[in-house]
This record gives sequence, structure tokens and C-alpha cells, in this order.
Amino acid sequence: MLDFLLTNFRLVMVGGFLFVVGVSQLNRIVGSALGLAFVSLLAFLGSQIYARGGVVGLGVFPVGQAMFYVLCGVLAAFNLVGLWIALGERSRRARFQHERDTDS
Repeated sequence: MLDFLLTNFRLVMVGGFLFVVGVSQLNRIVGSALGLAFVSLLAFLGSQIYARGGVVGLGVFPVGQAMFYVLCGVLAAFNLVGLWIALGERSRRARFQHERDTDS
């Protein structure tokens, strides 16, 4: 299974991003959490590719190992911030609903 994922890394990357974006459109909390898990998977697969002497490329441009990890970190940070914002919005909506229900 690992060899299949490594061989088809670009397909996994594109398909995963599309899936995460689609889920995020339906539910931001689940999408952000799934995004964090997906970026972790990409980082793991990338480390395996580099360990085997390969190179990860974005499009036709090869990306060095350090830059790949920086990109994974940035994507993880975006997902973490998105999760934090979505949870805050859910909390604010719940407080507003509770205040509205108790005022009646």
C-alpha cells in the first residue's frame, strides 16, 4: 500500500486536496481537521520519498526537502487557524442562541 501511495504521490496530493476542499465546503470544522490529517499524511509520504532518494515536485518544479516541510507546515498552520476560527464561530453561535432562548 505504501509503495502505491508513493508511486502515485501526485495523484494522492491532488485528489486529497480536492476532497478536503469539498468537505470544507460542507463543514469547516471537519474540513480543517481532515486537512490537518491530510497534511500529516503528505509530510509522511514526502519523507519516505526523500528517504528513498526521490524528489517531490509541485507541477514540474522539484522541491527540496526543507522547502517541502516548510510548505507542509504552512498548510498545517492554515488548517489549524481555520479549525480555531470555525470552533470560535460555533461557540459564539451557541452562546447567542442560548442568550436568545433565555431572554424569551
